[in-house]
Amino acid sequence: MVRGIHLKDGFTLVEVMVAMALLGLTLGGAVASVTMYWRWNEASSRRIVAVNTARAELELLSRINYHHAALTEGTHSLMGGAEGTCSVSPVTGSSGRRKQVAVSVVWRDPRTDAARTETLTTMISEALRP
Repeated sequence: MVRGIHLKDGFTLVEVMVAMALLGLTLGGAVASVTMYWRWNEASSRRIVAVNTARAELELLSRINYHHAALTEGTHSLMGGAEGTCSVSPVTGSSGRRKQVAVSVVWRDPRTDAARTETLTTMISEALRP
């Protein structure tokens, strides 16, 4: 009989448990990263939609008559039906011939479930209007 020779046919229970713990930590981190990526991607998509909605609203306003009700001084609903406001104010020193128009569109951030606002501002001049 030969002493001191031990044949090892597999892993010990401790080695298997350590490997499973490392695998669990790695997979947990991967799932958390994918979830965070999805939320950031969804938030970016919603923000882009809000900015494009504001641009479309400004385009709509640029095509209407300078004296149209939507361009009177004050805060109005958006013409396109989106959630948000359109604020119109006269520009100081322009003799009423220029207006500042700010379009704000509300969107919901999926990361925090909070309402966010994207605002685009432009100047509209009566001289360039129909």
